[in-house]
Amino acid sequence: MAKLKEYTIDRGTEFTFGYQHMHRVGGVDTSFPLTGCTLYFTMKPVEYDSEQTDTTAVATRTLTTFTDAPNGIAQITLTDVETQLDPTKKYYADIKVEEPGRVGAIKTFEGMFKIDGSPTNRNLING
Repeated sequence: MAKLKEYTIDRGTEFTFGYQHMHRVGGVDTSFPLTGCTLYFTMKPVEYDSEQTDTTAVATRTLTTFTDAPNGIAQITLTDVETQLDPTKKYYADIKVEEPGRVGAIKTFEGMFKIDGSPTNRNLING
C-alpha cells in the first residue's frame, strides 16, 4: 500500500514534485524502472468518487516519458492555473502505474495537498 505524503502548495504558483517508482524486494523498497510504463496522476477535492473518467479532477497527467526511466524517476508539475484552488479544502492525489505485461495499474503513491492562500490575489496567474 502506498504511504500518504503531505504537501503544501502556495496558491497560484507552479509546483513540481518528484516521484520514484519502487518495488518491495526481499522486504526492502528498491527503485524499479519506468521504461515502457504508463503513469497516471490524478488530484481531486475528494478522496474517493465513483466517476469513471476523472472529469471531477482538478489536475491529471498521463506520462509515458520520464525524467530518468531506468531508475524509476518522474516529475509531476502542476501549473499556476491548476494550483489556484480553494485554500479551505484539502486535495487528494494518487499515482497509478501500469507496467508492461501487467493488466491494470497499481497504486504506488497517495498524497494530500493543502493550498496555502495569501492576502494578495491580483497577481495569481502569470500566463
